[in-house]
Amino acid sequence: MKTFSSFIELIENGVIPIKKNNPEWIRIDGQTQKGNRSVFAYFNYKGNKWRINSDTHIDKLMKAYYCFIKGDDPFIEIPTRNLSNKCLVLKDEIENRNKHIYIYLTK
Repeated sequence: MKTFSSFIELIENGVIPIKKNNPEWIRIDGQTQKGNRSVFAYFNYKGNKWRINSDTHIDKLMKAYYCFIKGDDPFIEIPTRNLSNKCLVLKDEIENRNKHIYIYLTK
């Protein structure tokens, strides 16, 4: 499994090529239904290693990417629903229960 040095590197070298080759895809895995907890890749963020699941929506990742490009950090770290781990969510979507972005701290 590939580990990228940053979120920007993950998007530029991992996600953008997938979207370029598959413009109709909504999710990284190309599926439209059901969860897919398989790990797509890892990346480093604020001194920690994070994993991104394959069922994450590409548009959510691109939204975060454009924030980073502008110099803004779009993420906030919160506990997972079962409080067993931490996850990253978009700051402006923290109340959205259907977040479609699945990024978790590795242990």
